[in-house]
Amino acid sequence: MGGMGKIMRSQFISLPYPTKKFTGQTIIVTGSNVGLGLEAARHFVRLDASKVILAVRTIKKGEAAAASIEETTGRKGVVDVWELDLCKSESVQKFASRVDTLNRLDVFMANAGIMAKTFTKVGDNESQITVNVINTMLLGIMVLPVCYLSLVPLYNVSKMMELLAVRELATKMTESKKDGQVIVSVVNPGWVKTNMGSGEKSGLFAAFGRRFIARETEVGSRTLVHAAEGGPETHGQYLSDCEIGE
Repeated sequence: MGGMGKIMRSQFISLPYPTKKFTGQTIIVTGSNVGLGLEAARHFVRLDASKVILAVRTIKKGEAAAASIEETTGRKGVVDVWELDLCKSESVQKFASRVDTLNRLDVFMANAGIMAKTFTKVGDNESQITVNVINTMLLGIMVLPVCYLSLVPLYNVSKMMELLAVRELATKMTESKKDGQVIVSVVNPGWVKTNMGSGEKSGLFAAFGRRFIARETEVGSRTLVHAAEGGPETHGQYLSDCEIGE
């Protein structure tokens, strides 16, 4: 019960509202037509980012999200919508090639993910492993050169992915001794009211928790923005409740 108690207490921690500016920065947020990704992108636009790219599977839904962001922030011409389907390796390759055309990339927020209770294959692997780990990690590695070519020395690549894989990547990047530093971290937004797993049946506890305990998406998105603000002290770290966790 200790672990469950810790999780429950975490849900009621008041997360700081993001205020740090992202002026002049180019930011990519995957899975950003709804939920955490949408709210994080909204924060980035509000905080004066120059370009925020919504990487989404369905362009029409991405355009609707972009319109919502423009309406609430009052900023036009900042949000772009790019197609990305993490189920398909060819889509990942095409997206990475498009990223190569950017003259800078300051934040790559790899937020997209799926959750399923039934086994489904995508290509040669189970769907969640393909989307949440393999293609997400692959895309993160493929965009690193653009991060290194950017005009400022500190960047962030953040994702809710396997902590050990991220820490290994962080170690290898540190050992490479390249000029500048790309920050890689793992983000735990807590239990958030998103549409992930909405197509699956849930028990009474899950239904109760979603209604009365889970965070609103805007609140959960603050954890993603906090990761994007992170300095060298967050490199290879697990971030939870806008703090470095265990």
